[in-house]
Amino acid sequence: MTASPAPETALSPVPPEVVHDHSGGQRAFVTHHAVRRFCERVLGLGEEALEGVGDREAVDALRILGMPVDEIRDRLAFFGGVAARRGASGICRDGWAAKLRGGRVTTVVSHGHAARG
Repeated sequence: MTASPAPETALSPVPPEVVHDHSGGQRAFVTHHAVRRFCERVLGLGEEALEGVGDREAVDALRILGMPVDEIRDRLAFFGGVAARRGASGICRDGWAAKLRGGRVTTVVSHGHAARG
Protein backbone atom coordinates (compact mmCIF):
# COMPACT_ATOMS: atom_id res chain seq x y z
CA MET A 1 0.00 0.00 0.00
CA THR A 2 1.42 3.38 -0.97
CA ALA A 3 0.68 6.68 0.61
CA SER A 4 -1.28 9.04 -1.57
CA PRO A 5 0.05 12.57 -1.95
CA ALA A 6 -1.44 15.24 0.24
CA PRO A 7 -4.14 17.23 -1.54
CA GLU A 8 -3.00 20.61 -2.77
CA THR A 9 -4.65 23.52 -1.05
CA ALA A 10 -5.35 26.62 -3.04
CA LEU A 11 -3.60 29.75 -1.83
CA SER A 12 -5.56 32.91 -1.38
CA PRO A 13 -5.04 35.15 -4.40
CA VAL A 14 -2.53 37.96 -4.45
CA PRO A 15 -4.45 41.24 -3.96
CA PRO A 16 -4.66 43.28 -7.17
CA GLU A 17 -2.69 46.24 -5.79
CA VAL A 18 0.35 44.07 -5.02
CA VAL A 19 3.13 44.72 -7.54
CA HIS A 20 5.70 42.29 -6.13
CA ASP A 21 4.60 39.13 -4.33
CA HIS A 22 6.98 38.69 -1.39
CA SER A 23 4.89 35.99 0.29
CA GLY A 24 6.85 33.01 -0.97
CA GLY A 25 3.49 31.25 -1.11
CA GLN A 26 3.00 31.57 2.65
CA ARG A 27 -0.44 32.47 3.96
CA ALA A 28 -1.46 33.15 7.54
CA PHE A 29 -4.40 31.51 9.25
CA VAL A 30 -7.11 34.14 9.78
CA THR A 31 -9.35 33.85 12.82
CA HIS A 32 -13.08 34.55 12.78
CA HIS A 33 -12.33 37.31 15.29
CA ALA A 34 -10.00 39.06 12.82
CA VAL A 35 -12.61 38.95 10.04
CA ARG A 36 -15.23 40.30 12.42
CA ARG A 37 -13.00 43.15 13.58
CA PHE A 38 -12.05 44.06 10.01
CA CYS A 39 -15.74 44.49 9.15
CA GLU A 40 -16.51 46.37 12.33
CA ARG A 41 -13.48 48.63 12.50
CA VAL A 42 -12.23 49.06 8.94
CA LEU A 43 -15.40 48.72 6.86
CA GLY A 44 -17.38 50.73 9.43
CA LEU A 45 -20.00 48.19 10.49
CA GLY A 46 -19.53 49.20 14.13
CA GLU A 47 -18.98 46.86 17.07
CA GLU A 48 -22.49 47.40 18.41
CA ALA A 49 -24.01 45.73 15.31
CA LEU A 50 -22.89 42.27 16.45
CA GLU A 51 -22.74 42.87 20.19
CA GLY A 52 -23.36 39.74 22.27
CA VAL A 53 -22.70 37.40 19.34
CA GLY A 54 -19.75 34.98 19.26
CA ASP A 55 -17.14 35.32 16.53
CA ARG A 56 -18.26 32.27 14.52
CA GLU A 57 -21.87 33.42 14.56
CA ALA A 58 -20.75 36.96 13.73
CA VAL A 59 -19.00 35.75 10.56
CA ASP A 60 -22.19 33.89 9.54
CA ALA A 61 -24.17 37.09 10.13
CA LEU A 62 -21.63 39.11 8.14
CA ARG A 63 -22.15 36.80 5.16
CA ILE A 64 -25.93 37.31 5.44
CA LEU A 65 -25.37 41.08 5.59
CA GLY A 66 -23.47 40.85 2.31
CA MET A 67 -20.00 41.57 3.69
CA PRO A 68 -17.18 40.18 1.50
CA VAL A 69 -16.01 37.66 4.11
CA ASP A 70 -14.00 35.46 1.73
CA GLU A 71 -12.21 38.43 0.17
CA ILE A 72 -11.40 39.85 3.61
CA ARG A 73 -10.04 36.49 4.78
CA ASP A 74 -7.94 36.18 1.59
CA ARG A 75 -6.51 39.68 2.00
CA LEU A 76 -5.63 39.14 5.66
CA ALA A 77 -4.16 35.70 4.88
CA PHE A 78 -1.93 37.13 2.17
CA PHE A 79 -0.58 40.14 4.09
CA GLY A 80 -0.37 38.07 7.28
CA GLY A 81 1.68 35.46 5.44
CA VAL A 82 4.11 38.08 4.14
CA ALA A 83 4.51 39.53 7.64
CA ALA A 84 4.88 36.12 9.31
CA ARG A 85 7.47 35.05 6.73
CA ARG A 86 9.53 38.07 7.70
CA GLY A 87 9.12 37.45 11.45
CA ALA A 88 6.78 40.38 12.10
CA SER A 89 4.21 40.48 14.88
CA GLY A 90 1.80 42.66 12.95
CA ILE A 91 0.69 44.19 9.69
CA CYS A 92 0.25 47.87 8.98
CA ARG A 93 -1.62 48.76 5.80
CA ASP A 94 -3.43 51.83 4.52
CA GLY A 95 -5.98 52.62 7.20
CA TRP A 96 -5.71 49.42 9.24
CA ALA A 97 -3.35 47.22 11.21
CA ALA A 98 -3.51 43.60 12.32
CA LYS A 99 -1.90 41.58 15.09
CA LEU A 100 -0.12 38.28 14.38
CA ARG A 101 0.54 35.43 16.81
CA GLY A 102 2.20 32.25 15.63
CA GLY A 103 1.33 32.75 11.97
CA ARG A 104 -2.29 33.64 12.79
CA VAL A 105 -4.02 36.96 12.19
CA THR A 106 -5.81 37.42 15.50
CA THR A 107 -7.36 40.88 15.38
CA VAL A 108 -7.62 44.03 13.28
CA VAL A 109 -7.81 47.69 14.19
CA SER A 110 -8.32 50.79 12.10
CA HIS A 111 -5.78 53.55 12.56
CA GLY A 112 -8.46 55.59 14.30
CA HIS A 113 -9.38 52.80 16.71
CA ALA A 114 -7.28 51.94 19.79
CA ALA A 115 -6.39 48.27 20.24
CA ARG A 116 -7.25 46.53 23.49
CA GLY A 117 -5.12 43.70 24.83
